[in-house]
Amino acid sequence: MMAAESLPPAIVWHVAGWSLSSSERDLHYRLSVYYARQHDSGTFTCTAPSALTNSITILVKELRCAELVVARSVPESALPAVVFGRRQTRGDDRVIVAGSGTTMGSSRFFTCFDGYVLNGPQQMTCLPSVPPACEVVRCPALPPLPPLVRLRHLSLTAGGVALFACPLSYALTAAPSIVCLTNGTWSAPVPHCKEVVCPAPESPEHGSVSTAALRRVGDVAVYSCDEAFVLQGPRIVTCTNAGTWSKPKPNCEWDCVISCQSPGNPRNGRVSPRLLRYRLEAQLLVSCSPGYRPAGPDRLKCLRTGKWSAPLPPCVPVIAG
Repeated sequence: MMAAESLPPAIVWHVAGWSLSSSERDLHYRLSVYYARQHDSGTFTCTAPSALTNSITILVKELRCAELVVARSVPESALPAVVFGRRQTRGDDRVIVAGSGTTMGSSRFFTCFDGYVLNGPQQMTCLPSVPPACEVVRCPALPPLPPLVRLRHLSLTAGGVALFACPLSYALTAAPSIVCLTNGTWSAPVPHCKEVVCPAPESPEHGSVSTAALRRVGDVAVYSCDEAFVLQGPRIVTCTNAGTWSKPKPNCEWDCVISCQSPGNPRNGRVSPRLLRYRLEAQLLVSCSPGYRPAGPDRLKCLRTGKWSAPLPPCVPVIAG
């Protein structure tokens, strides 16, 4: 702490902040001045280890009340010569005032002469009174933080913020900061920390995906394709701390390397569908013109060897029997 003026010996310097809780000693500081004198006036600044500062200006002065005057209702010449052993030189002729001094805590006591009744207080005391001033609006201290929530920054004055964070693999359930409003309340409750979980990955068409049941940060999803299809994109993706997968979903594309050539059309017949190349597992239907029939299987299948399951059958005349 530093003062604009030299500090008196009564001021004690504290290396750590004043707080009952050891976890809050880097955030809470207190300046204590006892038995203040006028030379204790000055500006005092507390500096936290994080370099955040807060200053307060103290002005020490003697407070006195103005001399008490009780309005008179008759000329001063009609006042009694002596009241309680001292001459009363001013005030209402019917009010007897006892007491002396104008420093803080001094009192005056009021009574009346016979035949009069006191209208007002029997005693008045000099109390501390200072001109009105505008004070900084402050928000109340934060409640105990929820589990895992970390406080990164705190300012309790109006416009100040409280900034929160979560450890790795956890995310805040609301905005990372709340603001101290001008009415002395916080803009929102303190958020909580929730474990980050990635959504269930979607299987590609003609393929599948496998992953852990909970899909926590660091868990992986593994993609694979059906037979005759190849993976276009990453085979393995990872659940990130943002709650998303590290890469987009891949696609399963037809493996054109494993395919069968078109066998052509048989004489007096045709095949369907009619393509230049047929993918693995594709089937071909052989049909013949009227009066002809396939001399063999009418359905052919493209095998992993790149060959058809049988030669293309010819169309032979149907013999009437």
